[in-house]
Amino acid sequence: MRTKKVEKKRFYKDNILIDMVAHWQKISNIKETDYEAVFYLGGHGPLWGLATGKDSIQLIETFYNHQKLFFFVFHAPAALVNVKAINGEPLVKGKHLTGFSNTEEEVVQLTKVLLFLLEGELTKQGAHYSKGADWEFNAKQDVLLITGRNPSSSEAVTQLLVKTTYRRGIVSMLPFIISFQTLEMVLLSLFKNRVFAFSILDKTDRI
Repeated sequence: MRTKKVEKKRFYKDNILIDMVAHWQKISNIKETDYEAVFYLGGHGPLWGLATGKDSIQLIETFYNHQKLFFFVFHAPAALVNVKAINGEPLVKGKHLTGFSNTEEEVVQLTKVLLFLLEGELTKQGAHYSKGADWEFNAKQDVLLITGRNPSSSEAVTQLLVKTTYRRGIVSMLPFIISFQTLEMVLLSLFKNRVFAFSILDKTDRI
């Protein structure tokens, strides 16, 4: 297994990735013609910044209508709760999804702090929410939408990312086989392969 220390050394030797990370783009400047997939990272930030963010909502609607792939981990599916399908209904309606559960939120004692509970909001919007045992990995794919429930699900989502993008001919699978244990480096590598990784970071979040 490659350690994060090894992966970080690899990152600091890659001048292209360093330059890309140093020049983040505004989400309003992202064009669907430039990317084949979008990866939304978790942390609690998406409940505030992405659930109602007009630029993010528009990006998802535009990309989804052009058959682009989406990957969401942890609280990131919050970015979907106000997104609409072409028919005006919630995009998540009838979709098989997952995200941080109510009971997991209770364990970390944040149920009374958050704007909404992700499990409840996805269910309210008509999604088929997949739970499972607390803290165990759980990843679901519904055609273009791939979601992971908690941090333990990052590896499973990454594997789905690699397999799905490979099947669609977006990226080569080989460069990522050694990186399943280090989601951060997979995402950084994807910048080279027309996959846009986006996240709202708080003081404890790191890419």
